Amino acid sequence: FVNVVGSVVALSLVSAPNVALLQPSIPVFAMGISRLLRYEWLTLWKSLGLALSVAGSTLVVVFSTEESGSSKDAVTGNIVLVFQCAAMAMLLVLQKDVNKIYPHKTITFWFYSIGTVLSGIA
Repeated sequence: FVNVVGSVVALSLVSAPNVALLQPSIPVFAMGISRLLRYEWLTLWKSLGLALSVAGSTLVVVFSTEESGSSKDAVTGNIVLVFQCAAMAMLLVLQKDVNKIYPHKTITFWFYSIGTVLSGIA
C-alpha cells in the first residue's frame, strides 16, 4: 500500500523521468534490507555496488530541480519516492519466507488485490 500511495504522491511532486530514474534503486534497498535481516551476506562487489547506488540516488534527490513547481516540491517528491522504493524493497525481502509456503502466483494475486482495495479506499 505504501508503495502505491508513495508513487502517486511522488508523481504529483516530481516528473515521470525522476520516478523512472529512482525506481531502479529498489534492488539496492532490497540488498541492504536483506543484509540487515541476515538473509544475504555482503561481498566486496555487492558492497561497492550498494555504496555507488546509494550515492547516485542521494545525488539525484539533493541536486534535482524541476522546471515546473518549486525545488522544495522536487526534493520532497524525491524523498517520498526513496521511501516508496524502500517500502517495495521491504515487501520483496519479507515475502521470501512466504514464498516457501505459498506459490508465487497466489502471493502476487493477494498483494495486488489488497493493494487495489486499499488504493480504492484511499
